[in-house]
Amino acid sequence: MWDGRRCDLLIGIPHTGLVSTEWALEFAGMWRNAPPNTFVQLGPEPQIDVCREKLAQIALKYNAKHLLFIDSDILPPKDLIYRLMKHNLPIVAGLYARRHNPPFNEMLLQASRIDPKQDRGYVPINEGMYEKGALVECDVVGCGCVLIQTQVFKEMETPWF
Repeated sequence: MWDGRRCDLLIGIPHTGLVSTEWALEFAGMWRNAPPNTFVQLGPEPQIDVCREKLAQIALKYNAKHLLFIDSDILPPKDLIYRLMKHNLPIVAGLYARRHNPPFNEMLLQASRIDPKQDRGYVPINEGMYEKGALVECDVVGCGCVLIQTQVFKEMETPWF
């Protein structure tokens, strides 16, 4: 929780229930590697879009430079924050799979980027399409693991989510 000090990064967790022990341990590893002036805020609302909206408002209220959304079912690597921040982009996301049957990744490209004959629709970015750890410009990302410079919110109209 933010305690009144300078806030460079707010980690917003849009979750109001219980988390797995595995997630808590992975989050703790990431948290130990967080830069100074990093704070955590649990989601204040059960409805996911409203929760993300309020977390963004909290980040702006505390003048955070960045907001990292990390969902409680995404296991973050210890160096996640560093890996995302090093790109210094307004929005940068980590590749993760949505739990469907079959699972699919939450980063999408316009189908025409993959196959010029495809004139509409999106295809997920899959491991193996690019070198591991590569920065890939995409058209759609989910918010389960995304770092957003708060300036983005200042330049957009609400609602953001």
